[in-house]
Amino acid sequence: MSTRFKKLTGRRDEGQALVLLCFMIMVVLGAAGMSVDVGRAYWAKTQVQAAVDSAALAGAAGLPNTATAGALADQYWNLNNGFLRSQGSNVTLAKTYSLAPSKIINVTGSADVDTWFARVLGIDKWHVTASASAEFQQVDAMLVLDRSGSMCYDSHGDGNNGYFNKNVRLGAAVNSTATTFSISKISGSTAALTSYLWVGQRFQLGTVSSSGTTSPSGGNPTEWMQITAINTTNNTITVTRKVNNPNTNATSQAGSHSSNDRIIGTTCPQAGNANYYPWQYIKDGGVVFVNNMNSTYDQIGYVDFGSKAVLDAEFTTGFATLKTKISGTLNPSVADTSNLNGDNDNSSTNIAHGIWYGVNRHLASPYKRADVYKVIVLLSDGAPNYYCSNAGSASTQSATCTATSDATKSKSWSLAAADYAKANNIVIYTISYGSAADTSLMADIATRTGGKHFITPNEATLNVAFQEIAKSTHVKLTK
Repeated sequence: MSTRFKKLTGRRDEGQALVLLCFMIMVVLGAAGMSVDVGRAYWAKTQVQAAVDSAALAGAAGLPNTATAGALADQYWNLNNGFLRSQGSNVTLAKTYSLAPSKIINVTGSADVDTWFARVLGIDKWHVTASASAEFQQVDAMLVLDRSGSMCYDSHGDGNNGYFNKNVRLGAAVNSTATTFSISKISGSTAALTSYLWVGQRFQLGTVSSSGTTSPSGGNPTEWMQITAINTTNNTITVTRKVNNPNTNATSQAGSHSSNDRIIGTTCPQAGNANYYPWQYIKDGGVVFVNNMNSTYDQIGYVDFGSKAVLDAEFTTGFATLKTKISGTLNPSVADTSNLNGDNDNSSTNIAHGIWYGVNRHLASPYKRADVYKVIVLLSDGAPNYYCSNAGSASTQSATCTATSDATKSKSWSLAAADYAKANNIVIYTISYGSAADTSLMADIATRTGGKHFITPNEATLNVAFQEIAKSTHVKLTK
């Protein structure tokens, strides 16, 4: 009797365990299913947030025109909500605007995302929402451009005081009317003729002494020529005579030249060759930046620097005049002589003084504005090596600078000048141009102030950097 009872109760225990096991499996599967649905809801939430952030930033770029702002917000909302449209329904974007005193767009995105497993609990959809606000900023931007001597030569030059192409000389004397010259390379030079010369290049003909000074011959030291054709078969070039002097823009006069005269230049060549024309590309990039700003809301000023910095233009909304000023900035001196822009020797790099000048105009310019986004756009192609020794610190510099060579102090002062900008709520965007730029320093300067750093090895990337800076300065997320 007892044995049978045990058998019956044992079977009953086994049946109860099976029921309990089935129940636990259902609980586990339900929990797993719910976790999948909750995960989908969380993912949908992140997608909505990303989409409204992009919509708000895009819309802010169109302010204060609310129609334009709304269209841009819708465009970027639709570009970024593909997951929501494929997995849900009722995908909507609501927009409101606040135009005084700040110009702000507020957006709220929402969607219903279908569930998979939560349906057994009567939950068919998750309703997800997210909001963002972005502000259109008026900008005061100071362009601070490196105009040191290295902007005039690199792979085509021999690096000796900026006198380029000394490995090429005339093969025969020419008179004052000749337009086709024979060319010979100096003994030991194996590079192709086109490694030294290119169509469009301006140059002088003269002798070069061991000290690096030049003495153009023919009794007429002002003559500049421009290459119009190169014949590598017979080593001749065709030139235009009496082109304008690129230093002064004055018309030169043709003279005669001896067979030993070499192609020389004491300024940036006016060629348009990417490897040998950095300063022109820098000026072109500055114009691109201005073109991507809005004179209705923005002001731009302009500083250039070499061994010290000089103010070229105060903050202005007169962009046409400013672009002419940038384009017309004379080329750097590359021979340790005074240049023609009103400042002294431009053969070295004083980044600290360039930054200080930009900060100073934000603080002291008669055209400074309150409640605007304050920006410095700093470009350099090299490492700093000069600082203003007559100042006690980077923040106490002045327009008068005793430029002194010291690479260590120049670098530390550059960072201290960046800290000075940060203390005054001025953001520095930096551009490292070419292969010799101190990218680590330039990145540090930008990071310290909340800006961005761009590395631009060539003209195309340089223009993109200027465009991106102009775009990013105008809008910011406020929520």
